[in-house]
Amino acid sequence: MNKVMCAVLSGVSFLTLATAAQAQEGTGSGPAAESSSSDGQIVVTARRREESVQEVPVVVDTVSAEDIAELNFQNFEEIEALVPGLTFDDQGFGGGASIRGVEFDISVSGNNPTVEFYINDTPATATVVLQQIFDIEQIEVLRGPQGTLRGRASPSGAIAVRTRRPDLNEFGGNASTSYNEFGTFNINVGAGGPIIPGVLALRMAGLYAESDGNRVTSIVTGEQSSTEAVSGRVSLLFTPTDWLSLEGMYQRQETESANFTLVESANILDPTLPDSPTMITAEERLSIQASPSTARQTFDTFTWRAEMALLGQSLIYLGNYREQTYFSQGNSDAANFFPDFDFGQLTDSVDTSSAHEIRLQNEDRVAGLFDYVVGAFFQSNEPLTDLISPTVISFTGPGGPFQVLETPIERNAKSDEFSVFGSVTVHPTDNLEFTGGLRYLEIEGFGNLVISGNEVVNDAYDENKVIYSASGSYFFNDDDAMVYASVGTSYRPGPTVIGDFSIRRSALQDSFTTLQPESSTTYEVGLKTLWMDDRLRFNIAGYYQDFENYPYRGDPVFYQDFSFNRRTGQIDPGVGSFDFIAGVPVTVRGVEGELAYEFTPDWDLSLNASYSLSKFSNALVPCDDLNGDNQPDFLQTAPTLAEVQAAYGSDYLGSCMLSQRASPLAPFSASVRTSYAHDFSPGLQGFVRGLFSFTGASQGDPQDASDDQGSFGIFDLFGGLRDPDGNWEVMAYAKNLFDEVNVFRGDNLLSTSFRTPGSQTATSLYRGVGISTGREFGINLRFAFGSR
Repeated sequence: MNKVMCAVLSGVSFLTLATAAQAQEGTGSGPAAESSSSDGQIVVTARRREESVQEVPVVVDTVSAEDIAELNFQNFEEIEALVPGLTFDDQGFGGGASIRGVEFDISVSGNNPTVEFYINDTPATATVVLQQIFDIEQIEVLRGPQGTLRGRASPSGAIAVRTRRPDLNEFGGNASTSYNEFGTFNINVGAGGPIIPGVLALRMAGLYAESDGNRVTSIVTGEQSSTEAVSGRVSLLFTPTDWLSLEGMYQRQETESANFTLVESANILDPTLPDSPTMITAEERLSIQASPSTARQTFDTFTWRAEMALLGQSLIYLGNYREQTYFSQGNSDAANFFPDFDFGQLTDSVDTSSAHEIRLQNEDRVAGLFDYVVGAFFQSNEPLTDLISPTVISFTGPGGPFQVLETPIERNAKSDEFSVFGSVTVHPTDNLEFTGGLRYLEIEGFGNLVISGNEVVNDAYDENKVIYSASGSYFFNDDDAMVYASVGTSYRPGPTVIGDFSIRRSALQDSFTTLQPESSTTYEVGLKTLWMDDRLRFNIAGYYQDFENYPYRGDPVFYQDFSFNRRTGQIDPGVGSFDFIAGVPVTVRGVEGELAYEFTPDWDLSLNASYSLSKFSNALVPCDDLNGDNQPDFLQTAPTLAEVQAAYGSDYLGSCMLSQRASPLAPFSASVRTSYAHDFSPGLQGFVRGLFSFTGASQGDPQDASDDQGSFGIFDLFGGLRDPDGNWEVMAYAKNLFDEVNVFRGDNLLSTSFRTPGSQTATSLYRGVGISTGREFGINLRFAFGSR
C-alpha cells in the first residue's frame, strides 16, 4: 500500500476514535445526515441551487449516503441497481455511462461523453468516478440533455457526485467494513469537525479494498484475477465571515488489477463446431490465458469553491485540477496459440485536465418574479498516450521459432472549451413558471497519431455552437402536483476512432474513423405528484430525442491492414479486425416512472422503471460483406487476405446500408426496493431490506441472434440489528441471492493474429463471454457518531 495512503487511513482511524468520546459527551449523537430538507423531501441541485426534487422539470434519481450504506454499495457501478436504464462501462483506461437508450464508447476519442460526470460540481472523467465508493454525501443522476446550466454539453444526462463536507460546529465520523465468502475485504472511514468552531473545519476519509476482480481463474496456471484499491481524501471548509465561504478537496486514488478473459467452449452456442480441448462453461469462470492483463492507475484530484454573498446575490468560483496515469500490459494471445509465450500491448498514458467556472446568481427572488444564473466556463484537457503494439511473426507454428515486432505508437491530443451561459426562471404566478437557458460554446483542439515515427493522423478542429433549453411548469394543489414540458438541444464535437493503426487507409476507411459533429434535440413531458401527506410519490415522464450524426459503433469487422516490417523494411498487408464507427441519424423514444409509498414510518416500498428504444434508418455502416449483397456476413473465423482483397479492393473494408437498433442496451429495466424495521427495545432495532433489479431482453448484432440476451433479475437481501439513531449497525447480506446467471456472448471466436507472407490468424474453439455477478454472502459492520 502506498505510504501516503497508509498515513491517511491511519490518521482518519485515529481521528475517528479520538473524537468519538468528545462527540458523545458533547452535542450527542443524531440520525445520519441526509441531503434533504427539514420536511423530509429530497433536495437536489439540478438547476445549480437547492430545490426539492419534486419541483424541478427534470427527471432526477438520487442515491444518498444512507442508500449507499444500507445496500452496502462498495463500487460506484453498483448504483445501476437503483437507477433503471443506467449502465456503466469501465474499460480500464477509461469508461462511461449510458442512459436513455444510447451508449458511449471511451475508445472513440475527441467525442464528449453522452453522460457527463461531476465531482463537487466540477467536471470529472468517468474513470475517476467509477471506483470504490467512500464518504459520499449524495449522487444525482440527471436524465436528458445537460449543458445550459452545468459544465459541458451532454445529450443524455449528467451524474453529479458530492463528497461529504466538513462540519463547522460538530465533530463526527463513520467507519464501515465488509467481508464476503470470496475473501473480498473493504474498509472505509471518514471523520472530522471544527478546528475553529463556526469558522474552520477539516474532514479526512480513506478506503482500502481487496477483491478477486472478475473472479476468473486461468486453467493454465491456476492464477486468479485480483484487484486492490486504496484512496484518501482531505477536505477543508473556511467561513471567515457571514458573506464569504471557501472550501477545497484533495483526493488520491490508486488501483492495481490483474484480470483474465472469461471464456466458454464455442460449441455450447454452435453444436456444429468441434469440441474444445477442455470443456468450459461460462458459469465456471475460467480462462485459457496463461497470464492476465494487468493495469495500474492513479488519480490525483483537486476541487475548490469560493462563494461570496452580498445584497441577495451570490458570486461563485469553482475549479478543479486532475492528473490521471494509466499503465497496462495486455495479453494479445487471446487464442493461447503460443502456450509458452505471452505478448501484449503496453499502454502508458498520462491525462491532465483543469476547469474553471465563475457564475453569478440570485439568492433572493428578484422583484419577487424571477431567478437567474449567468456565468462562464473554461476547461482544458491534454491526454498523452504511448503504445507498444506487438506483431508476432511465426515461421513454423506455435512451437517453432518466431519473433515479435514491436510498433511504437504515440497519441497526442489537446482540447480547450470555453463557454458563456445564462438561465432565467420566471414566476408570473405562484403556480406557474417558465425557464429558458442558452450556452455559447467554443471548442478547439487537435489530435496526432504517430506510428513508428510516421505521422498517420493529424486532426485539428475549431468549432462553435449555441445550445438552448426551455421548460414550462404548472403546480396544482399547493405544490403537491406538477406538470411540465421541456425542450433541449445538445452538441458534441466529431470523434476520431482510436485503434486502427494501419499505415495505409482508403477514403471509406477514413470516413469510418473521423466523424462530423453530432447534434440532438429532446422533447419531454412529465408529471410529478405527492399524495397522502407526502407518503405516496408518483412521477412519470415521456421523451423523444432526435440525433444527427450519432457515432454508432457496431461489432468488429475484418479489413485489409498494413504495417511496417522493420526486419525487411517493407510494408506488409494483412487482415485486421476492428470496430469502426459511422455517423448515423438516431431517434430515441422512452418513458420513465417512479412510484414510492411509505406504509408506516418503519416500512416503505419504491418502484422505478425505464423504457427506451433507439433506432436508425438507411445508414451506411461498416460491415463484413464478402459476397457484396449489402447484408452483413456472419463470420465465425477470419477471412484470408486474398478474400478481403477480392471483396473490397482499394476500399480495404466492407459497408452496408442498414436500418436497426442503435444500441445493444436492454430497452426495459426496473428496480423494486423495500425496507422494514422493528424496535425490540429503545436502543435496539431489527431490520430487513430487499432490492430487486430487473433487466429486460436485449439485442446485440441484429443479423446474429446468438448474442441476443434474455431478461434476468437480481435479488439482494439484507438483514441485521442497528441502533435506531444510526450509531452502529451489524448487517448480513446476500447479493444475487438466487444466483441468477446471465451470459453475454460475443460474436466471434477468440483468435490470435500473426504475420507470415500470407498473413494468418489462429482461431480457438472458445468464445469470449461476460457474465452477471454471481451470488455473494457477506457481513458488514458500521459505526457512526456526531455529525457523521
